[in-house]
Amino acid sequence: MQRLPHHLLLAASLALTSTVTHAASSTIALSHWKLTLPVDGQGRKRGDAAEIPPQALSGGYQSIWFHPTRDGSLLFWAPVDGATTSGSDYPRSELRELLDPNDDDVNWHVGGYARMTANCEVLGVPSSTGKIVIGQIHAFDGPPLVKLRYLYKRDERRGRLDALVHLTPDGDSTSYPLATDLPLKQAFDYRIEVSGGALIMQAGDGAAVRLPIDASWNDYGFYFKAGVYVQANGRSALDGGRVEFHALQLAH
Repeated sequence: MQRLPHHLLLAASLALTSTVTHAASSTIALSHWKLTLPVDGQGRKRGDAAEIPPQALSGGYQSIWFHPTRDGSLLFWAPVDGATTSGSDYPRSELRELLDPNDDDVNWHVGGYARMTANCEVLGVPSSTGKIVIGQIHAFDGPPLVKLRYLYKRDERRGRLDALVHLTPDGDSTSYPLATDLPLKQAFDYRIEVSGGALIMQAGDGAAVRLPIDASWNDYGFYFKAGVYVQANGRSALDGGRVEFHALQLAH
């Protein structure tokens, strides 16, 4: 992934000024996050996805892919025709936790305590699949421990949230339902937590799911991710995933 040069950060901010008609700032702390964009370092929807570092996010970076709303929430947008990271086929506008804002290699382990809580609402999903990922626990140089996948069914006019969990680093993911009645444009809470050697997940009015974490994960470092990671590709610049986060907090 690429980090956007300073002059491109400035250009992106200036470009947004002409499209956003209100001044806003986020109430969500961004000093320990970096952002992956659905464009490359030159703003093109091809090549390696660019990154925005925590210093730029805390300094007020905004773009059409990521910007605060009037109430201080954060809006994430990723089109299906966007650029991708080297390890994925799908575009994203997604935050990645950094324990040390200057070092990607500093991460936490499953033997300790880590929690991410969020309040968000899904505003749009890819037309072809209806699937987006809105939260993750990901291993450094490894697979995700868990992905929170929102699936919208247009015929039912509602969505559901499932946790896709890798019980071991080399195994396939297993799906666990967390919430089954989540329409578009309806805010809901979710929580993913590692505590006492267990993975705990809960969303909406659903019951918490608690799973033991296999010892094969012990040597991995981990970090949280949040935003919109579309599970689709396409040619339309208007089709994709859009999520608004009203609250997002980390605890260790």
